[in-house]
Parts: sequence; structure tokens; C-alpha cells
Amino acid sequence: MGSSELLDNSEELLRFKNEGIQFRYYKCNIANQSEVQNTIKNIRQIQGEITGFIHGAGRNIPRLFMGVSDTAAIEETSVKVMGAHYILEQLDGPKCKVVVALTSILGIDNVPGNAWYGYSNEVTHNLFRKFSLKYPGCHAVSMAYGMWAEVGMASRLKSDERFAEMGVKPLPVKDGVERFLNFTESVVDSDEIIITSGIWQNSEFAAPNIRQDQFRYLENT
Repeated sequence: MGSSELLDNSEELLRFKNEGIQFRYYKCNIANQSEVQNTIKNIRQIQGEITGFIHGAGRNIPRLFMGVSDTAAIEETSVKVMGAHYILEQLDGPKCKVVVALTSILGIDNVPGNAWYGYSNEVTHNLFRKFSLKYPGCHAVSMAYGMWAEVGMASRLKSDERFAEMGVKPLPVKDGVERFLNFTESVVDSDEIIITSGIWQNSEFAAPNIRQDQFRYLENT
């Protein structure tokens, strides 16, 4: 599901075809509740019950927190937050086997200029955590990734160059994919996993369930 108008010969879909992956793309604005409801209904009619959900949508518009209006903040966060909420509420929890949120390390340790993006990632994790508590038979986990190498928001926004000057190394795509498969297929004793590289030497560790306010900050406050 996605809001893009993807054709059968689009680069994104051709990658799946070349790998021999069976798939079907549904165009849907996941920040719109009625569209999500209609699309989920359509999926069930065509493909049957939904037993897994991977949520990777999101928007990041780097800017200072104090210069963002309420309307702009809602627009930036709605795809990740409301998209997760609207889809999760449509799932038949007892029949779900796995739900995964692809979030960001910025939802745990923010970076100046990314307050609303960090907020949307933290709220999304809490939505998936709430789902896991309600349906303990479903494997639910949030994977908070750091900066990716060659792909992802950091690369598109050119912020990877700034982080490189700070000594933060990007995570190779191959390593990131391997960790995704590992934590999707394996049950870990945490509902949130941080996956990053550089100062942690391609490490992953479970985020603490209790967040201490003194380690949180919003912009430079």
C-alpha cells in the first residue's frame, strides 16, 4: 500500500519481479481513514485475511521546531502516525502473526531540526507496542534504524555528509536487511530494537522500556 502512482514497469515494482517475489500494489493514502478501510476491505476480498503488516511510510522535513505551524506538523506526522493507527485498527489482531514498524533512531535520540520526525517515530512505536500488548500472540516489534548507506532519507537529504564529519558511519544496506530479517523472524525480549553503525560498530541493542527525561531533548532545549 502506498500513495504513489506506480506502474507495472516502475523501478520499485520491477525489483520485486526480478527477485521472483509475488506481490500486489494497492494505491492508498494511508493518512485517510476511509481510504484505508476501503483498501483493506479490497485486499481481503482479493487475497484473503491479512496476517502480517510492515509499516515504513513517513515524512521528514528538517526545520526548527519553533517555526512549524500546527497544520504543518500534522501534515508531516500524519503519514507515519495516523497511517499506522488506521491500518492497525483494521487488522484482525488474533489472526496476525507479525507486525513490524520501520522507525528511526531519531524517535529515541533526536537531532536538531528533526523534532516532528522524531515525535512521529516515537508515537508509531507506542502504537505498535499497544497492539502487541493487546494481542500477545502476534510478534510486534519496532526497528529504529540509524543512517543507511546510499539509500534512505539521510542520503536524499545529504545529511549523511554532515554526520560523516561527526564520525557517524552509515549502515550498509546488506547489514540492515540482514538485521531486519533476523528480528522479524526471531522473537526478542524487547518491543523496540535500535539498529545502527559507526560509534556502535554495526551493533543493535534493545532500547530501555523506561525513558529518562534527562536523556531526552527537543531541539537545543
